[in-house]
Amino acid sequence: MIEMLLFYRESILGALVLALGCSVLGVYVVLRRIVFVGAALAQLSSAGVGLAVFLASAGLGLGWLTEELTISLAVTMAGVAFFGYQAGRNRIPADAGLGVAFVVAGGASVLLVARSATADIYDLFFGGDILLISIEEIRVLVVVVASVLAVHALFFKQFLFVSYDPDMAATLGYRVVAWDLLLYMTFGIVITLAMQSVGVLLVFSYLVLPGVTGLLLGRRLRAVFAGSMVTATAGTLLGFVASVLFDLPSGASIIVAMGVLAGAAWAFDVARRRTAPAA
Repeated sequence: MIEMLLFYRESILGALVLALGCSVLGVYVVLRRIVFVGAALAQLSSAGVGLAVFLASAGLGLGWLTEELTISLAVTMAGVAFFGYQAGRNRIPADAGLGVAFVVAGGASVLLVARSATADIYDLFFGGDILLISIEEIRVLVVVVASVLAVHALFFKQFLFVSYDPDMAATLGYRVVAWDLLLYMTFGIVITLAMQSVGVLLVFSYLVLPGVTGLLLGRRLRAVFAGSMVTATAGTLLGFVASVLFDLPSGASIIVAMGVLAGAAWAFDVARRRTAPAA
């Protein structure tokens, strides 16, 4: 089995890089109650892929300007600008804006691919194979994820403040919309690149399950982040081992492994609260 795992070392390394990056972002997603943001941005990324496929099929390619990654990132960043702007407005609830983006982008993706003879709708929504990650992709992922994590480390207090209490932050002079926009930009960049490598479902799982597990286990914020990263890392390794031992799809195995860890964390939290002394 060790030899088999070594054979997939690029896939494991790439998955671990994404797991660490998404697990940090996922804590903000869960804290802000915008779990749907991962799905919405991933769907926007899919719409960008669909547009690139349509343009290529119609013979309208313009080199790197119409490559899948370029258009996917551009469409996702447009969504980020919308989400960041409307986060500072009260007329449209955040979950409503995310829902609109999700359904419209999903419909547009299907229509664009349906008009192309060179793509399949299944590949659009479930594309990205973790087993096919190349060393070049890993290098890009390491640089991007490390840069995003550096931004989060540099602006840790600001991101937390505008996430926990945006009204107080605005009162104290923080430009809440600008900080929200920067936070959403980090989501969009990582999600777009991760989509190309591992697909929608695993990316969304990395954004939700580790963060939920961290919140169940940790009582202090640093413990929540640590728990989220440990869960993503352990779930990735356990899922890969299970997929090799039982000849299962790697992505689905990782998701189920993280789900099991989240279930164990929930059981632990219930037991802890029941045995805690009454206040």
